[in-house]
Amino acid sequence: MKRIAFCFVVLTVTLVASEVPVVQRIEDAIRAAEPGWQCQHAVLDAPPPVVPSEKWLVASVWRYTSKTGNRETVIMLISQVESRSDAHMSLDFMHEQSMHEGKVASGWKVKTYSLGDEAYLATNGSRYEIHFRKDRVIVRVKTDSILLAERFAKDAEAQISAN
Repeated sequence: MKRIAFCFVVLTVTLVASEVPVVQRIEDAIRAAEPGWQCQHAVLDAPPPVVPSEKWLVASVWRYTSKTGNRETVIMLISQVESRSDAHMSLDFMHEQSMHEGKVASGWKVKTYSLGDEAYLATNGSRYEIHFRKDRVIVRVKTDSILLAERFAKDAEAQISAN
Protein backbone atom coordinates (compact mmCIF):
# COMPACT_ATOMS: atom_id res chain seq x y z
CA MET A 1 0.00 0.00 0.00
CA LYS A 2 2.85 2.39 0.80
CA ARG A 3 4.32 1.79 -2.67
CA ILE A 4 0.97 2.67 -4.35
CA ALA A 5 0.63 5.85 -2.28
CA PHE A 6 4.21 6.85 -3.09
CA CYS A 7 3.63 6.28 -6.82
CA PHE A 8 0.48 8.40 -6.68
CA VAL A 9 2.31 11.26 -4.96
CA VAL A 10 5.18 11.13 -7.45
CA LEU A 11 2.77 11.03 -10.40
CA THR A 12 0.76 13.95 -9.02
CA VAL A 13 3.85 16.04 -8.37
CA THR A 14 5.20 15.22 -11.84
CA LEU A 15 1.95 16.27 -13.54
CA VAL A 16 1.73 19.53 -11.61
CA ALA A 17 5.42 20.30 -12.15
CA SER A 18 5.03 19.84 -15.92
CA GLU A 19 2.24 22.44 -15.98
CA VAL A 20 3.88 25.09 -13.82
CA PRO A 21 6.47 26.16 -16.42
CA VAL A 22 3.87 27.32 -18.97
CA VAL A 23 2.19 29.57 -16.40
CA GLN A 24 5.54 30.84 -15.14
CA ARG A 25 6.78 31.52 -18.69
CA ILE A 26 3.62 33.45 -19.53
CA GLU A 27 3.74 35.52 -16.35
CA ASP A 28 7.46 36.24 -16.75
CA ALA A 29 6.91 37.34 -20.37
CA ILE A 30 4.09 39.68 -19.39
CA ARG A 31 6.15 41.16 -16.54
CA ALA A 32 8.99 41.82 -19.03
CA ALA A 33 6.70 43.27 -21.71
CA GLU A 34 4.44 45.23 -19.36
CA PRO A 35 6.61 46.88 -16.67
CA GLY A 36 4.61 48.30 -13.78
CA TRP A 37 1.79 45.78 -14.04
CA GLN A 38 1.02 43.84 -10.86
CA CYS A 39 -0.26 40.27 -10.95
CA GLN A 40 -2.50 38.69 -8.35
CA HIS A 41 -3.69 35.12 -8.52
CA ALA A 42 -7.41 34.89 -8.04
CA VAL A 43 -9.73 32.23 -6.75
CA LEU A 44 -11.86 31.13 -9.67
CA ASP A 45 -15.51 30.69 -8.79
CA ALA A 46 -16.88 29.50 -12.11
CA PRO A 47 -19.21 26.84 -13.43
CA PRO A 48 -17.58 23.49 -14.21
CA PRO A 49 -15.69 23.44 -17.50
CA VAL A 50 -17.47 22.37 -20.68
CA VAL A 51 -14.86 19.67 -21.25
CA PRO A 52 -14.41 17.22 -18.34
CA SER A 53 -10.63 16.96 -18.86
CA GLU A 54 -10.15 20.74 -18.57
CA LYS A 55 -8.08 21.68 -15.54
CA TRP A 56 -7.60 25.28 -14.45
CA LEU A 57 -3.92 26.17 -14.09
CA VAL A 58 -4.31 29.78 -12.98
CA ALA A 59 -6.70 32.68 -12.79
CA SER A 60 -4.80 35.96 -12.61
CA VAL A 61 -5.74 39.61 -12.40
CA TRP A 62 -3.21 42.05 -13.84
CA ARG A 63 -3.51 45.68 -12.68
CA TYR A 64 -1.79 48.88 -13.67
CA THR A 65 -2.20 52.43 -12.37
CA SER A 66 -0.73 55.21 -14.50
CA LYS A 67 0.95 58.31 -13.08
CA THR A 68 -2.30 60.19 -13.72
CA GLY A 69 -4.27 57.62 -11.70
CA ASN A 70 -5.88 55.86 -14.66
CA ARG A 71 -6.43 52.19 -13.74
CA GLU A 72 -6.40 49.28 -16.14
CA THR A 73 -7.20 45.62 -15.46
CA VAL A 74 -6.68 42.45 -17.45
CA ILE A 75 -8.06 39.08 -16.36
CA MET A 76 -6.28 36.00 -17.66
CA LEU A 77 -7.50 32.43 -17.25
CA ILE A 78 -5.23 29.56 -18.27
CA SER A 79 -6.31 25.95 -18.42
CA GLN A 80 -5.13 22.71 -19.95
CA VAL A 81 -6.92 19.68 -21.37
CA GLU A 82 -5.90 16.12 -22.17
CA SER A 83 -6.14 16.30 -25.98
CA ARG A 84 -6.30 18.74 -28.88
CA SER A 85 -9.87 17.66 -29.62
CA ASP A 86 -10.80 18.55 -26.01
CA ALA A 87 -9.08 21.92 -26.51
CA HIS A 88 -11.18 22.52 -29.63
CA MET A 89 -14.36 21.54 -27.77
CA SER A 90 -13.55 23.90 -24.89
CA LEU A 91 -13.74 26.84 -27.32
CA ASP A 92 -16.77 25.46 -29.14
CA PHE A 93 -19.17 27.94 -27.54
CA MET A 94 -17.15 30.83 -29.03
CA HIS A 95 -17.83 29.95 -32.67
CA GLU A 96 -19.72 32.57 -34.65
CA GLN A 97 -22.42 29.96 -35.23
CA SER A 98 -23.04 29.92 -31.47
CA MET A 99 -24.50 33.44 -31.73
CA HIS A 100 -27.24 32.09 -33.98
CA GLU A 101 -27.89 29.25 -31.55
CA GLY A 102 -28.25 31.65 -28.60
CA LYS A 103 -25.07 30.48 -26.83
CA VAL A 104 -23.49 33.94 -26.71
CA ALA A 105 -24.80 36.58 -24.30
CA SER A 106 -27.08 39.22 -25.75
CA GLY A 107 -25.16 42.19 -27.13
CA TRP A 108 -21.93 40.27 -27.66
CA LYS A 109 -20.40 39.64 -31.06
CA VAL A 110 -17.87 36.93 -31.78
CA LYS A 111 -15.48 36.59 -34.69
CA THR A 112 -12.51 34.41 -35.46
CA TYR A 113 -9.13 35.80 -34.52
CA SER A 114 -5.66 34.89 -35.78
CA LEU A 115 -3.70 33.49 -32.85
CA GLY A 116 -2.50 30.04 -31.81
CA ASP A 117 -4.28 27.00 -33.25
CA GLU A 118 -7.76 28.54 -32.91
CA ALA A 119 -8.91 31.86 -31.48
CA TYR A 120 -11.95 34.10 -31.10
CA LEU A 121 -12.44 37.76 -30.29
CA ALA A 122 -15.66 38.65 -28.49
CA THR A 123 -16.90 42.15 -27.71
CA ASN A 124 -19.96 43.93 -26.47
CA GLY A 125 -18.55 47.33 -27.46
CA SER A 126 -16.99 48.13 -24.08
CA ARG A 127 -15.44 44.78 -23.05
CA TYR A 128 -13.13 42.58 -25.10
CA GLU A 129 -12.24 38.93 -24.72
CA ILE A 130 -9.75 36.86 -26.66
CA HIS A 131 -10.06 33.12 -26.15
CA PHE A 132 -7.46 30.97 -27.85
CA ARG A 133 -5.91 27.54 -27.75
CA LYS A 134 -2.47 26.37 -28.67
CA ASP A 135 -1.88 22.65 -28.48
CA ARG A 136 -3.67 21.60 -25.26
CA VAL A 137 -3.47 24.96 -23.47
CA ILE A 138 -6.44 27.33 -23.44
CA VAL A 139 -6.05 31.03 -22.57
CA ARG A 140 -8.85 33.53 -22.00
CA VAL A 141 -7.98 37.23 -21.78
CA LYS A 142 -10.64 39.74 -20.65
CA THR A 143 -10.37 43.53 -20.43
CA ASP A 144 -11.97 46.79 -21.54
CA SER A 145 -9.29 47.59 -24.14
CA ILE A 146 -8.81 45.74 -27.41
CA LEU A 147 -5.15 46.79 -27.44
CA LEU A 148 -4.55 45.31 -23.98
CA ALA A 149 -6.40 42.11 -24.88
CA GLU A 150 -4.24 41.69 -27.97
CA ARG A 151 -0.95 42.47 -26.19
CA PHE A 152 -1.56 40.10 -23.30
CA ALA A 153 -2.91 37.32 -25.53
CA LYS A 154 0.09 37.57 -27.88
CA ASP A 155 2.53 37.60 -24.94
CA ALA A 156 0.89 34.44 -23.59
CA GLU A 157 0.71 32.67 -26.96
CA ALA A 158 4.42 33.20 -27.58
CA GLN A 159 5.26 31.23 -24.43
CA ILE A 160 3.20 28.11 -25.22
CA SER A 161 5.14 25.35 -26.96
CA ALA A 162 3.34 23.43 -29.66
CA ASN A 163 3.86 19.69 -29.33
